[in-house]
Amino acid sequence: METGLNHHGANNSNYRLPMTYIRPLILFFLLVALPAQATPVLPGTFGSSVPLKMSGDLQSWPPETMYEHVNGEAELLKRYGALGVSYALYEGAGDTVLSVDIVDLDVPENAFGLLALYTGCDGSPEEIAGTLVFMGTYTSYARRGGLFIRVDVDADDGASLTREFFEMISTTLPAPAPLPPVLAVFQDAARKPCEVGYHPEDVDYDLEAGPGYTWTGPDGQPCFARLFSGKEEALSFVSSLKGKGVKDVTVKGKSVAWSKESSAETGTYLKKVLEKISEVIK
Repeated sequence: METGLNHHGANNSNYRLPMTYIRPLILFFLLVALPAQATPVLPGTFGSSVPLKMSGDLQSWPPETMYEHVNGEAELLKRYGALGVSYALYEGAGDTVLSVDIVDLDVPENAFGLLALYTGCDGSPEEIAGTLVFMGTYTSYARRGGLFIRVDVDADDGASLTREFFEMISTTLPAPAPLPPVLAVFQDAARKPCEVGYHPEDVDYDLEAGPGYTWTGPDGQPCFARLFSGKEEALSFVSSLKGKGVKDVTVKGKSVAWSKESSAETGTYLKKVLEKISEVIK
């Protein structure tokens, strides 16, 4: 039986719009409303010393089903704004295997935050053809614009193959979008640049304050910051923080910074950080 929706027209007229017309409209609006994942383009083969060939096809999962591939990591990736995850497996002579996961996190800040969560201050990154890579013996993590990339390799010369892979994707993936300039201010103000993080959802779970930046101050104190679109929004957030018992809150223009460890030194420090931020986001 055909069903539909009643629609009131002019002059109190009434007619029924059949579902055969409604379904395509619903699908159209869903496709427009949902962000689309940009499926990465990877070559079928690569590698000079050990040629590797893609086994099967490149596979992709949207946020709703990515748990089928990454299992427990799916919720974490979705919190960082994942539009989807793609997977490729390469195989070569001597049981050489290289697998790669590419997570589309939409914007560079999200990819930066997820990479910082995985790597912290472990190891020193290197830039390979526009991709920031934390090279590991068996597992490497990387960021290219809004993409978070993980490479697992089982080979005697895994580092060499991983490096060739990142050199290869520079010719197939779009040029990476830059990070916002305010990030450099936080990295310069932090005890160590690698101690700066970003979360698109909650920068401080206890205070439900996000998206924003986190970093460790020079005296080891945890610091937080959010950037708003206007001054009124920033002042409203300051009132919310103070209502939750946060005493050390600093605001300048559209930026708010705070620390749970209240002291005169921390307050002065946060003011200096926001002064530098205000110069960047005029």
